Amino acid sequence: MKTHIKNTAGLCLLFLAAISCEKDETRVVAVPGAPAILSVTGNVAWVCTEGNASDTVCTFTWTPADYGAGIACNYAMQFDAAGGSFASPYSEIVGSNVYRKAYSSDHLNTVMNKLGLPSGEAAGISVRVKAEPVVLGSPESHMSPLISGLSALTLTPYLKIVDPLPPLHLIGNVLGSQVWNNANYEYVMFRDQPLATDEYVARFQAGAFKFISQASLGTWEGLYGAPDDRPGVLSTSGGDIKDITAAGYYTVTADITGLVYTVTPYDASSAKTFGRISIIGNGVGGWSDADDVFMTQTDYDPHIWTVDNVSIVADEVKFRAEQGWEMNWGSNTFPYGKGVQGGDNIMAAEAGTYFVKFNDLTGQYVFYKK
Repeated sequence: MKTHIKNTAGLCLLFLAAISCEKDETRVVAVPGAPAILSVTGNVAWVCTEGNASDTVCTFTWTPADYGAGIACNYAMQFDAAGGSFASPYSEIVGSNVYRKAYSSDHLNTVMNKLGLPSGEAAGISVRVKAEPVVLGSPESHMSPLISGLSALTLTPYLKIVDPLPPLHLIGNVLGSQVWNNANYEYVMFRDQPLATDEYVARFQAGAFKFISQASLGTWEGLYGAPDDRPGVLSTSGGDIKDITAAGYYTVTADITGLVYTVTPYDASSAKTFGRISIIGNGVGGWSDADDVFMTQTDYDPHIWTVDNVSIVADEVKFRAEQGWEMNWGSNTFPYGKGVQGGDNIMAAEAGTYFVKFNDLTGQYVFYKK
């Protein structure tokens, strides 16, 4: 197919500007050379509550991205905290040749929760639209995405307790001795809270890896890799991810909703190494020294600790070092969370048998129910 790409200097999808704080429509004039004008109807100063969950807060509309020659596009809405770089945005697919998206209060509250913004506090978020061509198997399929300008919303979220996305796991020869064991749940990833992005901070070996969904454990289906020509992008048809070329500490993140991942160096040079880490609390029997459930250091990182087949009742637990209280970690979320020194007791919301993992570098933990 012969393609004529127009307005090269202006290949930006949309230009989003300030939105009226009233329930009226503001039309934004595109920057010179841009092929589209966005209109937004809505209210930028919104407080999300359970009572107004079904209310429509704002509606985004846009004209098509112009790749030329009638090439269709997939569109996604992307969100980041105000001032963020969109290095790892929260993304939602809108669809092919769709130019309008309305957001309810409940939907935006979920977005805020997924961005990890504090509940009960007004916070700004930036919104943009991403377009990609949908012509596969041709040169057009390798065209770069077109990204809009930014629009701003100010929202006050509340913490909505919902079932988190299913666990996501690492697989590959960059961690431990299990290499490409597709049934090994011990490489389940961490999250700062149940709706946050999957993350793993650890000492990695140089090598290759992929991400595998909970439903695909034990199979070779549903593995997420990276296309050779699009680093940072995830695809179920992608190859091995080979971003880690030297051993060291890295932060690896994966967003299988937005189909993106990141690999960035992590400085662990000043981190203290502990001899013992344990779980303690009424959830595992009590708060005395005799109730400590001791964890084991992993073979790939002295800062990551695990214990399997732990019976936990619906009650409070914490993590502590050296069977004392000088260093202890807690938080208010379960089954994922990011404990802080001297933080709240962790309320185990559901009794069961768990594989438990804790990272003393970050305070992150996961209770993986078996």
